[in-house]
Amino acid sequence: MNVDAEDFRRHYSALSDAALLDLDPDELVDAARQCYEVELAQRGLRRAKKTASVSPLEGELVPVGEYTLFQEAELARMILESADIPCRLDNTYDPYGQKVLADPAFGRLWLLVPANLVEEARECLASSIPAPISDEELARQAEAAGGWEDGESQEH
Repeated sequence: MNVDAEDFRRHYSALSDAALLDLDPDELVDAARQCYEVELAQRGLRRAKKTASVSPLEGELVPVGEYTLFQEAELARMILESADIPCRLDNTYDPYGQKVLADPAFGRLWLLVPANLVEEARECLASSIPAPISDEELARQAEAAGGWEDGESQEH
């Protein structure tokens, strides 16, 4: 089967933007790569620049967060991964060197990162996840905003 530039153009024009961007131009033959680049330009798309891959989880792992709710732990993990900080959730970590198995539904989850990235991970999490607001602060904000009028119930 002979494939020419027109075949590549038709194929790339039929792809969605996401599918087109998923292609690795380094794996294409010259004629295909040229058609690929033309299709990207016509759609106004740009490939993200390749960045150095993040080192895998190696060496000593250190906890940067302890969570009792899986959703909170997963959010923190996704924040670190989006910042290219390798991490993992673990329910077998014990700060005293003992391996324990905790039920994630009732136990704790620790977010672990390589020891050399602890400060970067903590800064990333601190700037991405707002600190919880105390009941006193919520009451102060409600009062400053006009609060409840007399006779209104504070419970819903």
